[in-house]
Amino acid sequence: MHEAKIASLILEKASNKLSLLAYANEVKSIQLAVGKFRNIDTESLSFAFDALKSENRIFERTTLIIDEIEAVAICQKNGHSYSIDFTSGFACPICGGGIGRFESGQELEIRKIQLTSEEKNA
Repeated sequence: MHEAKIASLILEKASNKLSLLAYANEVKSIQLAVGKFRNIDTESLSFAFDALKSENRIFERTTLIIDEIEAVAICQKNGHSYSIDFTSGFACPICGGGIGRFESGQELEIRKIQLTSEEKNA
């Protein structure tokens, strides 16, 4: 289950970001972009994230926000832009050409990490 490894890496990156900022002490939310052609089960990723976040108190109240990005390609044959349909063998619906290049759908990136700070009582 590579989703658990991805969740672990996301938490590690957020922890590293938090450690660089003296004013912040907790991660409120993490926003991801996940392309539909990236072969990631977003439900499994959310499940793994929730299971792993309990290991560190800075993530106790962290929300994972996943933006799924549609898979869009430019066809190799005539340069048409089209949404990839997994049931059609990835062929361009206009001319039948194959995928020349992706415009979107392969993303896996952290887009935003929202941090919070609480005043500490002396």
